[in-house]
Amino acid sequence: MRGEKARARKRAKTLAQLAGASAWALVGGTSLALADAPRCDSIAVDHDDGFSPAWREAIVTLRAQLSTLAPQECAPLSLEVRRDPGGARLRARASDGRMAERIVREPSSLVAFALGLLASIPREESAAISPAPASASASASTRARPPLEPEERPPRATPPPVLGGDAARVQVALGGAIGARVGEPTGVVMADAEVRGDLVLHGWLVVASVRYAPVGARVIGKSIGAYAYDELAVGIGAGRRLELGATTLDLALVPTIVLVDEEGEVRDVTGDAASGSHSYVRLDASLRWLFARAGTWRFGVTADADVAPSAVATPPRVEPLLPAIPSWSFGLRLGATSDVL
Repeated sequence: MRGEKARARKRAKTLAQLAGASAWALVGGTSLALADAPRCDSIAVDHDDGFSPAWREAIVTLRAQLSTLAPQECAPLSLEVRRDPGGARLRARASDGRMAERIVREPSSLVAFALGLLASIPREESAAISPAPASASASASTRARPPLEPEERPPRATPPPVLGGDAARVQVALGGAIGARVGEPTGVVMADAEVRGDLVLHGWLVVASVRYAPVGARVIGKSIGAYAYDELAVGIGAGRRLELGATTLDLALVPTIVLVDEEGEVRDVTGDAASGSHSYVRLDASLRWLFARAGTWRFGVTADADVAPSAVATPPRVEPLLPAIPSWSFGLRLGATSDVL
């Protein structure tokens, strides 16, 4: 009797050992399988600096989501998240130059838009795979992929130029600036205000500018009683936009028509004043640096200098006894601009 009990205990111990070994093998094998599961690391994500915390968190979530893609969805692509007045500009680029992009308004939509763009640029090697029967789910996934829109399918031999950020689309912006201006050889310092419109097309600028100096005082040369000076300048020109990280540099050359009014007492006799007007063409070169952003508004500083080619040798006068009007001038203004399209 005792022998049978001992044998029963021995069989129970052996069964417990076998069950423990099986459980360990099952758990350990599952852990190894999960550790060895392939992760998608061929999709690079690049982004601008200066995003808000919500956008930065969305970018981190996007990277985590991409790393869990199935092998058949993982392809050598790059994603770029750029700052945009409307939220963020998301661009997917294949290694052969194909590209698609979207404007994402909210951080919570970033992952969904990114997965949609990845689906719109199927892997090039998929066309070379033999048409072996695929599972129903894989076929449905392939049929559901939207094709690239025509404007997003550039020729492979000439990929579209990218200067960064907003340079790859058409924009219309309107803004204003105020500051001061110096005109020589008149020796006049004047208040300076500008209203400016910009059409941006693939990094090129068409600039329309209206500048007005309502008051001016002569600070160099002989003092003139009751001296007054003002000028109005209107011009249209062209330039180039350069995106420098989170800032923008606009360079422009603008032929400008300038109308000048000048007056002052010329014989040191109260009431004995002379005045006159003159119009001429100046060639204006400007540099605008936009270094701050709030919503759709950009803030920056503009420096410009203009010269009147016809007046360099002999500056014109509106009245023989008044100082010559400027043959060149220099201005510095602070201002803001906002996209209207």
